[in-house]
Amino acid sequence: MGHFLKLTILHYLCYHRVSIAFCRKSIVMGLGKEKEKRIGVVLEALPNTLFRVELKEGQKIMLGYLSGKMRLHRIRVLIGDTVEIELDPYNEEKGKITRRL
Repeated sequence: MGHFLKLTILHYLCYHRVSIAFCRKSIVMGLGKEKEKRIGVVLEALPNTLFRVELKEGQKIMLGYLSGKMRLHRIRVLIGDTVEIELDPYNEEKGKITRRL
């Protein structure tokens, strides 16, 4: 009986360590945060799926890169297209193009 009790306590501790680590990771990475999205117009196409985008609201020109899903499904973005862009929280001059409108 004592051996069985030790194993169940060990399993219990291992289970909670994993969940605590996951909770810490989700808090640090900010997994519940919604990213700020803006709408802009593509001004220039650059190499490696980079684009120069002018935001409609602030008349600010920023660098946008194509999201992975858009690359995967080969959605083309042309000059003059209206796009939805997620702003990067670390660099205000970069953003991810998530949708072509």
